[in-house]
Amino acid sequence: MKKNNNNNHLIPETKPQYNDPQLIKPLITLSTLFASPQVTFQKRRFGLMKKAMELSVLCDCQIGLIIFNTNNKLVQYSSHDMDSILLRYTE
Repeated sequence: MKKNNNNNHLIPETKPQYNDPQLIKPLITLSTLFASPQVTFQKRRFGLMKKAMELSVLCDCQIGLIIFNTNNKLVQYSSHDMDSILLRYTE
């Protein structure tokens, strides 16, 4: 370590090495680019369903969750019977 003449701070003699494999970002491939929105949707859907389940257990409430993805595929979660929850909503 060297001392800086101006303000007596220690300066490292060697520069940090940036060829560490953990610091190098992986190359983005075409398959990664096209799969990314679907992966993001799946992760967020899982997180949302997990929060809904936690809320229904911790607060003792009935929850119905309906999600349509971009392909109009239906994904649903309900803490009780979905039909009874929807009937209560429509009343």
